[in-house]
Order: sequence, then structure tokens, then C-alpha cells
Amino acid sequence: AVNLNLTTDSTSSTSGALIVDGGVGIAKKLFVGTDFDVSGNAVIDGTALVTGVLTASDDVKLAHDGAVLGFGAGNDVTLTHVHDTGLLLNSSRQLQFGDSGTHIAQSSDGVLTITSDNAIVLDAGGDASIDIDGADLNIKDGGVSYLEITHSDPDLHLKNPISNGDMLLIGNDNGTPVTALKLDMSDAGSAFFSHNIDVTGDAVIDGTALVTGVLTTTAAAVFNGGFTSNGDTVTFASANSNDPNIIIKNTTNDANAPIMDFITD
Repeated sequence: AVNLNLTTDSTSSTSGALIVDGGVGIAKKLFVGTDFDVSGNAVIDGTALVTGVLTASDDVKLAHDGAVLGFGAGNDVTLTHVHDTGLLLNSSRQLQFGDSGTHIAQSSDGVLTITSDNAIVLDAGGDASIDIDGADLNIKDGGVSYLEITHSDPDLHLKNPISNGDMLLIGNDNGTPVTALKLDMSDAGSAFFSHNIDVTGDAVIDGTALVTGVLTTTAAAVFNGGFTSNGDTVTFASANSNDPNIIIKNTTNDANAPIMDFITD
């Protein structure tokens, strides 16, 4: 054994209690009782076991394709370098943010799960796109789906899968919430509008048009299936004050057909 009793610290390769101009080969363990300073590169062909804290004042590089960082006494969490691709977190391990309630993980094979115990905010300075090759987007509340958006080429389907669950289109009218349209799914999808319906083209009604208020037309009205009023009075008024003509006409081509019949039940 060689004992050096000097206690002089070394600050370079030319100071300290032991100065060696050549290389040093050590076949057994090297124990350092204080700081271990390396001014050049530390090349370790085997395993470097650090039981304390390893501090680097500069970069730390793992210059090996497929390098693995292991965490935990049993290396239960690993981070692996994938050559020219990225980093791989093993199994279903989580990448947590702040606490365990907010994390990203592969919950099962091919399934990425983003979990937050409060809110998730997606804030893009430009446009945002969602590319879903499965063609279905399901929105849930407490695990219950209440909106399903589906692409069925070339159509777009909006579906409320809840039995008898209505669909409402709600807007803001000068600070007041307004339900502009309600689709009543318990009544085969009957549509209820809260205000006027303006039609610039033709309004074709194959069934019965039930008007409980006032029906006003600014153009010609054609009734191919007849016209019935359940009220006591039917009023026809002309908007032309200069020539207020009202014409009721049978346009059939049958010369023997009556021009008009008035029938009292």
C-alpha cells in the first residue's frame, strides 16, 4: 500500500498530493472521499455506480443509439432513445405534470390517454386540426356519450345517442340566450323555431302545414292538395293599395269543370 498523508487539494493536473505525468490504470475500485473533478472527458466502459447525487455543470450526453435511462430501484420506468425518431417511455408509464392527477400515458396498446383532474386547455396561435381516420368523434360526460360526430362519405352525421335527448341550437341575442331551433327527438325529430323562418326559394311541404298563427306570403301561394282553415274567418288581403284585386281561380284544363264551388257543410 502507498500512503500519502498530505492533505493538499488538487485544482489541476499539476497540483495536489500526488502528481502523475502518465496514465493511471486501476484494476480495482476507486473510492473518492470528497469531490471528483474531471476537466476533460470521463470515459467509462463499464457501469458507473453513483449512490449519492451526480451533478453536471454542463451538458450530459448519452452518445449511443438506443441509450436507456432507468429510474427506480428496479428500473421500473425507463426512457429509451429511438434512433432518428425520439424518446420512448416504457409500457403504460405516465409523464406527469405538477401532480399525479395530470398526465399523459399509453393506457393500452395503441391508445394515448390525456388525463387531467381539472381542465384541459388547447390553445393554438393558428388553426387547429383533428384528423380522425376512424371517422368517429365521441364527446362524453362522466363516461356517457351525448354527442357523436361521424363522417359517412360524403355526409356529416351529428347524433345525440341518449334516448329522447333533444338537440338545441342556442345563440345570444343582444346578451340574452335564445334557443333558435329545437329538434324534439321524442316526437320523431319535430323542429321548433323560436322566431321567423325566411325562405328565399320554394318551401315544399309534402305533408300537412299546421299554422296556429298567421300565415303571410309576399309571393304567390300554391296549394296543390287543397286549403283548409279551422278558424271562423279566412281573410284574403291585397298588399297593392292602388289595385287591390284578389283573384280566386280554378286553373284546370277541363272545360267542363266548374269554375268555383262554395260548399257549406
